[in-house]
Amino acid sequence: MTVRKWVFLFWTTLLIGGVAALVTGFVQEFISGVNYGADWGTELIFSVFGKLWAGAMFSVVAQLGFFAFVVLNYLLLSTFRHSRLYQGVLWVLLVFVFADMVYLRYAFFAQEGDTVLTFMWFPLFILAVSALVAWWKSRETNFKAFASTIFFMFVFTVIELIPALRENNVNSLWFMVIPLLVCNTWQIMQLHRLLPKKQK
Repeated sequence: MTVRKWVFLFWTTLLIGGVAALVTGFVQEFISGVNYGADWGTELIFSVFGKLWAGAMFSVVAQLGFFAFVVLNYLLLSTFRHSRLYQGVLWVLLVFVFADMVYLRYAFFAQEGDTVLTFMWFPLFILAVSALVAWWKSRETNFKAFASTIFFMFVFTVIELIPALRENNVNSLWFMVIPLLVCNTWQIMQLHRLLPKKQK
């Protein structure tokens, strides 16, 4: 991985994160029927820049998470020489994070009448997207990439999403999770294209 390739990945991820947040934010405003008022031109400009800035920050968080994943993946591969054992560890960690995400949100935010199932839809959505990206990745590389890709897409997206998870605000969750998923998808799908063939 050369510096030029890292710079390319950084700027493209930054741009993608900004655009994803911009689109997500305006879709949310359209659904909720936001009215900018009489001075709509100025408010619209501030809204655009605010969303782009938020998306850029989300992309930076995603890139930090991606770098941490690359390091962790290298350490795990060095520790567990057998590929099945390595993949087994990833699946155990993924299940643990999924269960924690459901249980902790239920424990802290459950109201009268809520059940555990109420708090499962959001992590299931992230898991479904992660599985789709992992299938795509394994199609372009090899089947062994499925476990590591779904692990990265789910576990690291949840970790990066912690600030929004603490608020338990639906709009904040969607506004942050969409750009994070888009950025993480872009990064993991570019990795095998940027690495030399002998390192894939």
